Amino acid sequence: MLTMRQVREWQSFCTCGRCWRNTSFSHCCTRRNDTKERSYMHLYLLRFLTNNNPGTFKSGLGGNWISDQIRLLFSQSQPPVPLTPHYLIASKRPVDAGAAAQATMRSFATPPHASFRRLQEERVLTEFKESCVQIWNAAAYGGSNLSANIDTAKNLPGRAFEMPDGWSNVFGIERYRAAEGLFDETAAVTVS
Repeated sequence: MLTMRQVREWQSFCTCGRCWRNTSFSHCCTRRNDTKERSYMHLYLLRFLTNNNPGTFKSGLGGNWISDQIRLLFSQSQPPVPLTPHYLIASKRPVDAGAAAQATMRSFATPPHASFRRLQEERVLTEFKESCVQIWNAAAYGGSNLSANIDTAKNLPGRAFEMPDGWSNVFGIERYRAAEGLFDETAAVTVS
């Protein structure tokens, strides 16, 4: 449940009168033309949905959704990005960006359960979210959303990330696409 302070803050941004009453977050207020208010709303929504809000309601829904978006981005990229958790790696050698990983895998007499692997993959995705994923800053880069500013986003410098198995790459526009679907449902990555 939202606190009264959060409701008052939300009402100050809301132009349709519905956004603060429910949690679907797919209303007209996410498509505002005022970039300063929209950027603030992006940060507020991200904090609210990923457990970083000081209010009384906590949910991992936003963080889990972003993780699923990253999994889809990784599987749809060419070549697919390997998502190998830390516990499977015995040793690794550094490689150039985009080159295949040169890692020695650890073997187990009894392999860990699939839920453990999922948990460890989530740990890697959390590292990726913390170091690479970014929200489109409309106030700094102009425009109202990422889909209208693809060319600008492509010209911005990328961020490097190394997977636990040694595979590394520089992520450009992908780092914006992972979270943009929270605010613009047409920008969400879907299964193709």
